[in-house]
Amino acid sequence: MKGKSALIAAFVLTLLGLIDSAYLTVLKVDDAVTGSGESAVCKLVSGGSCEIAFDSPLSTVGPVPVSLIAVATYIVMLFVVLLMLLGRLQTFGTAFLQIVSILALLYSLLLAIYSYSQDSWCAFCIGLYIINTGLVVAVSQLNSQKFLPSIVPNFKQLLRQRKHTAAITGSFLVVLFAGYALYSGFLSSYMEKLNILALKKANLAWAAGPFPMDSANAPNIGAEDAEITVVKFSDFQCPYCRKFWVSIEDWKQAHPNARIVFRHYPLSNQCNPLMAADFHKHACLSAFAAHCADQQHKFEAMANALFEAQGHLSKETISGIGQQIGLDLDTFDTCLKSEKTREQILSDVLLGASMGVESTPTAYVNGFRLIGGLPPAAFETFVDGIVERQKRRATVPQNALLERIQAIMKQRTPQKGRPHVSIQAYLDPKQVETPALEKTLANLSRNYSKLVTVAVVKRGAKTTHITRYPTLLINGYKSEGPIERSELHALVATIAKSQM
Repeated sequence: MKGKSALIAAFVLTLLGLIDSAYLTVLKVDDAVTGSGESAVCKLVSGGSCEIAFDSPLSTVGPVPVSLIAVATYIVMLFVVLLMLLGRLQTFGTAFLQIVSILALLYSLLLAIYSYSQDSWCAFCIGLYIINTGLVVAVSQLNSQKFLPSIVPNFKQLLRQRKHTAAITGSFLVVLFAGYALYSGFLSSYMEKLNILALKKANLAWAAGPFPMDSANAPNIGAEDAEITVVKFSDFQCPYCRKFWVSIEDWKQAHPNARIVFRHYPLSNQCNPLMAADFHKHACLSAFAAHCADQQHKFEAMANALFEAQGHLSKETISGIGQQIGLDLDTFDTCLKSEKTREQILSDVLLGASMGVESTPTAYVNGFRLIGGLPPAAFETFVDGIVERQKRRATVPQNALLERIQAIMKQRTPQKGRPHVSIQAYLDPKQVETPALEKTLANLSRNYSKLVTVAVVKRGAKTTHITRYPTLLINGYKSEGPIERSELHALVATIAKSQM
């Protein structure tokens, strides 16, 4: 491959590099704003570890994403290649392309080493590694000398042709500054949209009503009578949970009087019977480890370390973390194997299921549900939206139905075995609340098919022995009259727990 063929190859590779790095910059914007730089291709190739790559200390130079620097570099390289194809800047262009492609390859090697150390491979990053390697090969064909001996002479060539070098450097800086201005503008625009979204989420959460707050047997930070209590359901292998953990930590610094409660919801059928598969292979062991560390008052240290090591969790890694944070390892190992530990994680899972947890992270701010994570500023907007409404409404109605059912259950012997809740619902189609209750029941049945079975009987009030609508029979417990969605979720949780 000589002359024009090498230039055409360099042109194609540079164009591919520009497209790849531009897409990575778009994902970086999404990651910076929402904490979710997910790509279907990344997820297919690396199981979602592109988010870990975006959080790498090598992913930015100061405030500027490396992918944006790559965009500016490829644009300038593309311009130089085009000039060379037109017969201009042959000597200078060859020297410039060789030095820049070598620098790009060296940085790619550095990124690859970091990815290997974290066991996190981003598909689009790998694409750039291949492109930069190809560029070095293509550009080497433009030299009359051998590749390595030509490096120093080509560098001296750039120093001799200072006007060209200054013009190219200036062009690069102009493109970079323009790109960064666009990047910053997109960030500001997205943040504004995200704050609007946070307000909408607060409105929806308020309309849905609060879920019962339960912080028993859960790691927590803050006073029980705190004005703001956040209950988080998380999975230590979930990239979004990792981002949200950092967001909550940052938010907590500005709200030292808030209370944070942590609940486990591992996305693995090893300890979560509601999961269809072992989606996160180390999620259950990580949850066990966090629970056992909490028994030695080291939950926060363990949680921080688990999220930090998210890309390469294993039994050995977790054992090493235990030693690093100063746990009694014999007690820790015994706890990891204890059936009580498994039961505690299952208890969290069932509680989450009863409260409508379908994905992680899910948080409850004073009982009001937030699905998905938010960066600190947007999370602040959501919290403010809930707290302001609560202040306007001085009192919150008590869950009398739940208290009544719990009182009845205390007088009965719990039925042990596999947790299961059977709901028979008698509904009147003429009542305005029937469609909403039907939807709630359908969601329970669909999302938690292993936990809940639902049978709906729709009849008119005068054509059945049922005298009041709606009437629900929940594992034999009878509930007559209107029922809030949060009350229904609470009943499911209470009954399921009684069977554990």
